[in-house]
Formats: sequence, structure tokens, C-alpha cells
Amino acid sequence: EHQHHALAEIINAYDQGAKLVVLSAPTGSGKTLIGELVRRVVGERGLYVCHGLALQDQFVKDFDAPVLKGRANYPTVYEPDMTADDCGGKVCYLCPSHASCGYQIAKGAAIHGNPAVLNTAYFLSEANGPGLITEDRGLIVMDEADTLEGELMRWAEFKVGPGAANALGMTIPRKGVHWSTILKWLE
Repeated sequence: EHQHHALAEIINAYDQGAKLVVLSAPTGSGKTLIGELVRRVVGERGLYVCHGLALQDQFVKDFDAPVLKGRANYPTVYEPDMTADDCGGKVCYLCPSHASCGYQIAKGAAIHGNPAVLNTAYFLSEANGPGLITEDRGLIVMDEADTLEGELMRWAEFKVGPGAANALGMTIPRKGVHWSTILKWLE
């Protein structure tokens, strides 16, 4: 009954012109199901975005949608102990062809899938870069919204480690220095 009520409220909000709807409900209440039902009722091409591999796998099991995980999750054809993450750019010799790469196959399925399933980190990179998977999606369900702040911070952060700073002949400002000192250092 609570799922039916939530679905009706969300659909009503979209009918009233809402661009964003937030559903806050406890674990096990069926938020994922509600999100997928909204996509089906609204009739939009959709994306399901979540934080972890377990939720991606669960969504795929429940709704038979194409999933795209990070490159490190796809072994290469010639070297099964190596992954698509080990490929060094546009030309890769770890698979017979671009079309036989497990990662490229999954990416093609996600581009055309409705819905497609991505993790949050991949979504942020895709939405702010190539955009092949995120374009023309009328509905994006962001599961685990409580993790979004951390994911955004990781995606947008810039780190300079001691080794890189030393190689550049730079000294990293110590922790707790004033903002003006950090700005001078960045310049």
C-alpha cells in the first residue's frame, strides 16, 4: 500500500511540473521498485544510478537491464588476469578487437539500454564528459542519495601527493594554513 501511495505522489509531482522528486523511505521499503515503476509509467528513457556493485547486480537481477561497471570489472580476452582498466588508451592489444572487449560490449548495451545501470562515480564522469550514456535520459533514479555528497567530493577533488610535489620542486602547504596561503600555492 505504501509503495502504491508513493508511486501516485511521485507521478502527481511530475504531472504538476516537478523536475526533481526525492523519496525518503526506510531500507526494504521498495524504493528501487518505485523508481523503476515511475520510469515505466512516465515512459521516459531512464538510468538507475547507485553506489555499489551489489545494488547494481540486484537491479539487473530484478529488472534485466544492462549494467556498466568500472573498467576493472571486465577481464581482457588474451590476458584474463588483466582488465579493461589495464588498456593503455585508444589502441589495446589485450583483446582481438574493440568489438570483442567486454567493457566496450557492456558500454554499448548501456548506451542503448532502457534503463541502464551505472554506479555513481561512473555517472558523474559520464554526465560531465562524453555523455553518450546520459544523453536523452528523461528520468534518472539516484539510489542511495545519502552517499551523493561523498561521491561528488571524490569526483571533483584534486590531490597532489608528496611525491608529485617533490618531483615538481614544490612544498605542499601544511594542514590548517589560511585560505589565502592555499590560493597563492595553487597559483
